[in-house]
Amino acid sequence: MSAGPLAGQPLLVRALAALAVVQALAGFGVLLLWHLWTILADAPMEMRDGAVLATTIALLDGRNPYALPGLAMTGNVYGIIYPLSVLPFALLLGPGFLAHHLATAAAVWGACFLLWRWLRVRGVARTDALLGCLMVYAGLIYFTGAAARPDGIGVLLMFAALAVMERGDFSARAFAAGLALSLLAMMAKIYFVWPAFAAASYVFLCRDLRRGFAYGVSAIIATAAAWALIGLVAPGYVAVVLMANLGATTYEVAHLVRQIREWSLFSLPLLAAGAMVLAMRARAGTLRLGTHDPGLMAAMLGFGCVAILGALGGHTGAHLSYLFQLVSPFLAVVVLVAARREPWAVLAFRLSLPIAIVLNAHWFMPPGPARSGNCALAAFEPEAAIASGRRVLATTELAGQLALARQPLAETGHAEYLDRAALATPPAWLRPFVPPRAALAAEWNGLVQGIRDNVAARRYEVIYIGRHPSPLIPRELIAEHYQGGPVACTNASEGRAVSSPLPGAVMPWAQQVWPFEVWTPKP
Repeated sequence: MSAGPLAGQPLLVRALAALAVVQALAGFGVLLLWHLWTILADAPMEMRDGAVLATTIALLDGRNPYALPGLAMTGNVYGIIYPLSVLPFALLLGPGFLAHHLATAAAVWGACFLLWRWLRVRGVARTDALLGCLMVYAGLIYFTGAAARPDGIGVLLMFAALAVMERGDFSARAFAAGLALSLLAMMAKIYFVWPAFAAASYVFLCRDLRRGFAYGVSAIIATAAAWALIGLVAPGYVAVVLMANLGATTYEVAHLVRQIREWSLFSLPLLAAGAMVLAMRARAGTLRLGTHDPGLMAAMLGFGCVAILGALGGHTGAHLSYLFQLVSPFLAVVVLVAARREPWAVLAFRLSLPIAIVLNAHWFMPPGPARSGNCALAAFEPEAAIASGRRVLATTELAGQLALARQPLAETGHAEYLDRAALATPPAWLRPFVPPRAALAAEWNGLVQGIRDNVAARRYEVIYIGRHPSPLIPRELIAEHYQGGPVACTNASEGRAVSSPLPGAVMPWAQQVWPFEVWTPKP
């Protein structure tokens, strides 16, 4: 392992840095093994992990997942690109959790490869480039990042868009290619459209005012056209993915502060190295604060910080994810490039890595016997009930298993967004591409009434209700016609008493334990 930028430092300094690197690599190695375990486990790893399976299965069956009939069951609020990216894996392995988790992992690994290339092209030593990529990798798979979610493919497309535009020196052709990739990223998750607008702003502010303005106008027109086109192809898409998503956005300053505090601890090595770079340059009198071209990665870092502070950082829907996706990668590039010729900054980066790993290890629970305990015999009951063809009503924790069994779904974790879409008023230019509010409301009300009728007639042979309430689960009506409730048992992996941690309720990657209430028809 080459000392690289530390080659001229005393032997003790280099030895301490090498030891820190070995310790950090060991920690990241354990994380990689844990990630591989979650992929091969072929089981849900987060509460809403199974929701997207219904979209993928609809595509495999040749159905339009965003057609109005059944929209609440097959449409997801993220978009269509992730289920499409899963299709090759699903055709080979089946549309289960394994295929979805593997597709997510492949996208994250691809994004890390692009980050590696950025760092190496800019002269960052191999050791620091590898460690920087591993830090970003840890952030990208944190919490829901490794689950059946579109974040990985969104980051990959975002990085690809930036790489294409930067490599083409922001020519019109390069921007057009980057814009196309940004629009694809938008269909993975809305905010990944950011590269096109960030690059247009960068060109406007730092390169050519008129060209940047033209790029910005083009990005706005292309984005509007993309939403209009997909609204024609998939009638329910705009309502569920755009309108309902925007309507569900919240902003809490306390959540923003908490996220920044915890992200800072996670990003300690980069912050330490960056602070050392600033200190060394200030001491040498080379700290330039004047106007100059900061480079696209620095511009992306600035734009990402604005997005976090202005909107996404206070949104309670995804803890730390936005920071890990829109800030961390670009901070890694900016800091490690600036530190590559500053031995003390490199030393601060390497020595603080093991400390950061220890301080943040609690976010990544090690693999354990998630299904062990004195309820082991009951642990397979929901999967067995679903696989045997029994008619099951369940909350989102079992949506994936129900979708795989081709059983009717109720609460997917995304279904309730249809209700929000029915209540939203679309802007004038979107109205031609959105189903009438009455049609959306009729679809939602029909779903609600159908479930209530089945409960009242006791057509469900068993009902599993998780912790989170849902407007689609009529609890009072269930209590009137069904008997049961929480089932208490001990989960050995948690070391404490919980209620019935059945498959889909114990999700070790997200460290979630969702107790079920189990209801059966009254005699």
